[in-house]
Amino acid sequence: MSSPVLAKLQGKKCLFNLCSRQIYQLSSSGSERERERERKMGSEEIVQGGSLKKANPGKATILALGKAFPHQLVMQEFLVDGYFKNTNCDDPDLKQKLTRLCKTTTVKTRYVVMSEEILKEYPELAIEGRPTVRQRLDICNRAVTEMAIEASQACIKKWGRTISEITHLVYVSSSEARLPGGDVYLARGLGLSPETERVLLYFMGCSGGVAGLRVAKDIAENNPGSRVLLATSETIIIGFKPPSVDRPFIGSEPISGTEKPLF
Repeated sequence: MSSPVLAKLQGKKCLFNLCSRQIYQLSSSGSERERERERKMGSEEIVQGGSLKKANPGKATILALGKAFPHQLVMQEFLVDGYFKNTNCDDPDLKQKLTRLCKTTTVKTRYVVMSEEILKEYPELAIEGRPTVRQRLDICNRAVTEMAIEASQACIKKWGRTISEITHLVYVSSSEARLPGGDVYLARGLGLSPETERVLLYFMGCSGGVAGLRVAKDIAENNPGSRVLLATSETIIIGFKPPSVDRPFIGSEPISGTEKPLF
């Protein structure tokens, strides 16, 4: 994840949030008079990671960020045992394959939304072939909103200004599907003014964060004095399924006589 970025600028300031885990604050200069004043005073400097950078008048600038994760942490070495236990799967060959696959990755820890409590509330999620889209969306909707609120609050605190100064909200997610959208629930959770202008970007996949940055940057640079909060929030719980031999496994260096590579 990105590290916090703080900045000090002359003139108008704007705010952003990337991912449900990251939030940025941008600034752009407004009128020609303000730009002339900046030229006379000299370009101000932005503090970022201990180094100084000069502000570019009229351009959006990152000033602050925040991040958040699901509260449940799972170590990689315990992932397979917990997964098979929670889904009541006792296929030793399948477990061996997944264990071997997990060991070949460089992942050490995982922050996950799925928990034993959720599976007790929705036991049908552990049964192959059951219709569970509604249940999954119920879980995802709550999770992404909670993470977005937590990340936004962390950034606003680092920003050092008040929530009432946020003029625009850009919200990005591919993990939920509801109308009114997640932007409404995030705005309500943060206590944003009803006059805050909102943009909702749904189902853009891995490019959603970049698309959100592009939109927020355009808003900041074309609306001097605005403060744009950009938040993206994701969870892959929508794709949670119990283990099944009918789904393909991908790995390297197949075991001769046991594994048969197809492609």
